[in-house]
Amino acid sequence: MWRGTSGRTLAPVHPLVEQALALWDEGVAQRDDAVDRFRAVYADPVVVNGFPTSLKDLTARAAAMARAFADRRITVHEVVEGDGFHAFAFEIRARHVGRWVGLAATVPPSGGEVTLLGMDIFHLDDHGRVARLWAVSDQSDLLADPGQSSPR
Repeated sequence: MWRGTSGRTLAPVHPLVEQALALWDEGVAQRDDAVDRFRAVYADPVVVNGFPTSLKDLTARAAAMARAFADRRITVHEVVEGDGFHAFAFEIRARHVGRWVGLAATVPPSGGEVTLLGMDIFHLDDHGRVARLWAVSDQSDLLADPGQSSPR
């Protein structure tokens, strides 16, 4: 079971998904051994949304997220597993404390609470690591006026 920082028991999560979430949530990307820790979960390179991505670049993305969002709390809402894949829908609640460079815009820190919604599909290689992943992210809270949450 994945337990968010709220202590609430959430959707049952495969240990690999739990390990991946911990890499992104616990500031691992800012450590000297970040690439090695990510290598335990992800192939190098890992194909993200159709583009080969080195683990060095993936850890840089995770480090940027750690700088932009403090006090992150991850909730996994749904999990679907099959032969060689894991898919899960999640939300991240956090305080927006640093500049975030997103696909739609660069957003200066608001200091406010934001909710980011996402869905990832992990496809595994023969070693059980994530070889390909499809990730969809709703970052509309970041683009809303400060103090205004997008409707959910």
